[in-house]
Amino acid sequence: MKPLVERLADGDPQAFQVFYDQLSQRLFRFLLAKTKSYDLAADALQETFLRTVKFREQLRKVNNLDAWVFTVARREANRILTQSSQRRYCSLSETESFQSFAKPVQIELGLREELEIALAILTNSEREIIELHIYGGLKFREVAEVTKTPQGTVATRYRTALVKLRKHLDRTAEPVTKPIKETNQ
Repeated sequence: MKPLVERLADGDPQAFQVFYDQLSQRLFRFLLAKTKSYDLAADALQETFLRTVKFREQLRKVNNLDAWVFTVARREANRILTQSSQRRYCSLSETESFQSFAKPVQIELGLREELEIALAILTNSEREIIELHIYGGLKFREVAEVTKTPQGTVATRYRTALVKLRKHLDRTAEPVTKPIKETNQ
């Protein structure tokens, strides 16, 4: 049987179904993290798959299908974010659907808000690397390909971002008080 990329390039509908099933949730989590809007993420996801169908012939030249699709998704998200000021979208706080896509585990509302504040202290490139790696599930070499950044730089920015997040979250964490031991005297 032909590899998935070849089947996609040939326009095989079953290949597109497999492709969608394999990537849609990871892409949506990444787009949701990037846009912070359920509607914008859904629009970007739809445009990503439409562009994949439209430019399917280019897939024959692609070495890494995941990285290629995440590059398309990243561009679509950026394009849609630029245009979004003219339209009304519901934000994450207005939709319950975010819960099912944000992370496989449920996060307390306060912790999620604190994490968003912490992510805001990162540079755009650090945040994007976190989004692609954690929400998108891409490996560093794939993140490097998507962002057109050397893999070593991606790894360094990722580690730097984690240190910043850890410091911020450590500073804002409530101090834990230890109970005083009672002594029998």
